Amino acid sequence: MPGSDESINDPSKDDRLPWARFLVYTRTFEEEIDWASSELVRFASQANAEQPDFSKVEACVYVENRERVIVLANDPFRRFFSGGKEVLGRNEEALKIWRNTKMNSQIDEMILDGTQFVDCEHAGRDADGRSYTFRTYKCAIEELTLPEYHILGISRPIAFLGNSSPEQSFRLADLHALFISMNSIDQLICRMDAIGEMTKDIARAVGLTSRSIENRRKKMQELFHAERSMEVIRITIRLEEHGLLPPFETES
Repeated sequence: MPGSDESINDPSKDDRLPWARFLVYTRTFEEEIDWASSELVRFASQANAEQPDFSKVEACVYVENRERVIVLANDPFRRFFSGGKEVLGRNEEALKIWRNTKMNSQIDEMILDGTQFVDCEHAGRDADGRSYTFRTYKCAIEELTLPEYHILGISRPIAFLGNSSPEQSFRLADLHALFISMNSIDQLICRMDAIGEMTKDIARAVGLTSRSIENRRKKMQELFHAERSMEVIRITIRLEEHGLLPPFETES
């Protein structure tokens, strides 16, 4: 564990994760995807081949079976999401890998139902509870016939929560004041966005069209001086983590 509370709150002071300290990588995310995928193909095409070695991949790489249990993971994955503890035989929800566990389940269900791949940006936390924006790629491993290898996941943090320009420009109290100035529908949209609900599900919950939801998100971005809707999600999560918003749950 880090030596102080300061290091827990500031990833740049955490020596356990030198590859992620400044969120600068030697290869593009696409290159990491190609390399990890080729390793799996090699494993599938060679009899008695050893399991893929993802030690050269900076991103967090893992493989799940059809029950969404982790059967293979590299060291960055273990260090970043479980503090170095073993992850094999556990699912992502048990590790709390993504804050948006419902969204994660939906992505896996899409892949299990035949979607070729999903490439998305989302909010999530590391083993110490620090929040980031992640880029995650998941795909079905069609080349492998072994049932224990079914879903390939590759994820890496791309921004530390709190580094976005709106959060640098406004104090926490200011962000909270802006949030509560919105009407109840817009607040609900923010809260549902923060847990990974799909636009169509949000529209159904608030009784609006999907297009209306998108228009409201654009107005929220203007309110918070945010360039992207993901920044509004970051702000919502930050307010939640500081206890400035009431507990929130949706019907399952």
